[in-house]
Amino acid sequence: MNDESPKEIEQRERIAELAAKARIKIENEIRKSRKLIDNLNGDLEKHGDADRWKRCGDLLLANSNNATRKGDLILVTDYFDENAPLLAIEGESNLSSARSPNPIFAATQKPETENVLLPSGSPPPK
Repeated sequence: MNDESPKEIEQRERIAELAAKARIKIENEIRKSRKLIDNLNGDLEKHGDADRWKRCGDLLLANSNNATRKGDLILVTDYFDENAPLLAIEGESNLSSARSPNPIFAATQKPETENVLLPSGSPPPK
């Protein structure tokens, strides 16, 4: 024997139904968030250190009028270092030295852009 009135039973069932819908919605949001985190971690792993990309872009911009090109390498002076060493940054040979920073900055904002890469085996700029 149940002491609940039909109205109380209906109200309890309605609350259970709303709770189930809310639970499903929250589980879907959690699933989406986890997928987004996985995708962002994959992009981070794939595209490397954003600070390194920014450093290369800063060097290319600082040398936009005096950088020299050797094939796919752009030779720049590191004005941010007191010794001002000459560094080589890899860039597409079909882009001018002045245009090369654009893909680098785009790479820090849009991970799918991979137009400029540091030479393999060379240390990254500090």
